[in-house]
Amino acid sequence: MDRKDKLLARFSEMEVERRHFLSKLEHLDPSPLATSPTPGAWSVAQVVLHLAIAEARSMDYLEKKLKVGGHAKVGADALFRLALLRAAMFLPLRYKAPAIVATVPEVSFNEACHEWDRVRQRMAALYAALPSELVAHDLYKHPVAGKIDVLQGLTFMADHVRHHREQVLRTIRQLTK
Repeated sequence: MDRKDKLLARFSEMEVERRHFLSKLEHLDPSPLATSPTPGAWSVAQVVLHLAIAEARSMDYLEKKLKVGGHAKVGADALFRLALLRAAMFLPLRYKAPAIVATVPEVSFNEACHEWDRVRQRMAALYAALPSELVAHDLYKHPVAGKIDVLQGLTFMADHVRHHREQVLRTIRQLTK
């Protein structure tokens, strides 16, 4: 299986995970899902929208680099930076979102889900059209970890969703006490 096949297979797995996650929330009353558990904290809907915004920004970067060029194969240091990033995501610590994805407006749960659906459809189309030889290029840029390849970027996105899934579960527990 080449890297493009791995990319498409991993994306497909992520879509199944995402749909399963959202299906567990769809039966809940939508009002609490749009309610912040504490002042300054994101609602469940805002967390979902944050995930959509983060993934949309990565697709913006991918499209830009494909259009203007200036990309190349990643070096071994990209794998090291990804490992550090993944380790940070699995620590039980909270991090401030990078500025590019930190501002999340209030939104209904349905609106947030619709936006995430739209972003994932865009991702599916971009990944399907991506030439195989470019999957190993630095077409994903994390605000802290820097440039990594598309498959590595997808690995981070999966970790990012898992990280925020825990936040969503905590928020729901707070709201249903």
